[in-house]
Amino acid sequence: MKLTLKMTDQYKQQAFMELIKEERLNEFVSQLKGYSSTELELLKLRSVEKIASAESYLLAVLLPYSIFMIALVFLSIAAALYLSHLLGTTSWGFALVGAFYLLIAVVFFLFKNRLAGGAVQNKIISILTADIPQ
Repeated sequence: MKLTLKMTDQYKQQAFMELIKEERLNEFVSQLKGYSSTELELLKLRSVEKIASAESYLLAVLLPYSIFMIALVFLSIAAALYLSHLLGTTSWGFALVGAFYLLIAVVFFLFKNRLAGGAVQNKIISILTADIPQ
């Protein structure tokens, strides 16, 4: 009888230990889910902050360039009208201004790797890869 009682106590202890292990495992899984959820939320917030930073940089760069381009259009029209007045025909004034811009476009096309893209692209990459202070 003692042997049977001892065996059942041993089985009860094993069952109790298994129950404790299962509870610990469930608690661990629950904590892991909470941790992964928190990390995902933090990743989202960091991404939003980096994207907002890159967008604000682009806006700060593009807005002055846009204003410059509008001014350039008006100055080009003024130059074309002035050349038209000097040459006596409207079409030649606008043709000369157009040829000037075509020449600039060809130069940019030939030297595009050296002139454009690198600085702005590098700045955006540095913004997106920079560590965010915590």
